[in-house]
Amino acid sequence: MENLQDKIYELSIKNKNLRSAIIELNSLCNWKCKHCYLGETKCTSLNKDTIVDIFKELRQLGVYELTLTGGEIFSRNDIFEVIELACNMCFKVNLFSNISLLNSKKINRLKELNISLISCTVFSMKEEVHDFITGVKGSLKKVIENISLLKESNIDIEVKTIVTKYNYMDYISVMEYVKENKLRFRIDYDIVPKYGENEKNDCRLTMKQFEEIINKLDNIKRQDFLKHNKEDYLCPESRNNIAIDSKGNVKPCIKYEYSVGNVFDNTIREIWENSLELKRIQELKWMDMGSCIKCEKNRFCNRCPLTNVKENKIQIDSREDVECVLANIRENIYVRIDKVEKIHL
Repeated sequence: MENLQDKIYELSIKNKNLRSAIIELNSLCNWKCKHCYLGETKCTSLNKDTIVDIFKELRQLGVYELTLTGGEIFSRNDIFEVIELACNMCFKVNLFSNISLLNSKKINRLKELNISLISCTVFSMKEEVHDFITGVKGSLKKVIENISLLKESNIDIEVKTIVTKYNYMDYISVMEYVKENKLRFRIDYDIVPKYGENEKNDCRLTMKQFEEIINKLDNIKRQDFLKHNKEDYLCPESRNNIAIDSKGNVKPCIKYEYSVGNVFDNTIREIWENSLELKRIQELKWMDMGSCIKCEKNRFCNRCPLTNVKENKIQIDSREDVECVLANIRENIYVRIDKVEKIHL
């Protein structure tokens, strides 16, 4: 089955078939996470009629995997109506939530709806660290309680950890908790600038912290560092996935602040098939990166072209100073590790 799914994924990228979508239902959240890219943006939300229209369009375009996110989706009074609608339209439904607003009654309802996955975030198993990042006292305790209830209801759970300068070693205890409870796990350290700001997000790992743990994080994320082929797409996910934010803006990625269209102005099909900006992102390959493709360190480069535009105020196909530094750190670490392994053979 996995091989078939991989094949479908590869074909969808090759043929630019829309396969999945992520919808930001609202921007309101009961947490105030220090690193969140939404920042202090005005609270907005999509009304139910608009959501219905979006679901219908996505279904017509062949989308089968749908992720609902926020803000905090469970702060909506009609959230269960929205989830039920998505499930009834035969989408594979994933929910991104901090799960702190759930209770046993709501979890029983989720079980009845047969969602595919609910993904939540645990920053640390230490209350003082997790609650400091979320800005809400007691938030870790509530999340752990609800994970237990979700597990009892046999709902598939993914625990994410965002590694920041505040919790950069705490991922170890979170991993142990996840393993003990047989949950899915995802880890990330890619922290983007907040909406309305161009400066680097100051919650990001320091270079010293990055150097200390990057090989461990790469191993967890199963990063495969092979030299990039010049024909490789720089952002393959933009070729089979689309994001719609709580203002109706259509984007190649939900973290990307700039839109390539809006559902209130055009249909999703029109945007997907005709947006010149989206096409430019979709067609961008490593060969278009000039000196990057010739760089000996490019196998250690993890650059995101969209973050590049936002953070460095440069063209999407320009070099990114931060990733150049990180690639250099990676090379030094992995060359050193490789030498040590050869010595012990």
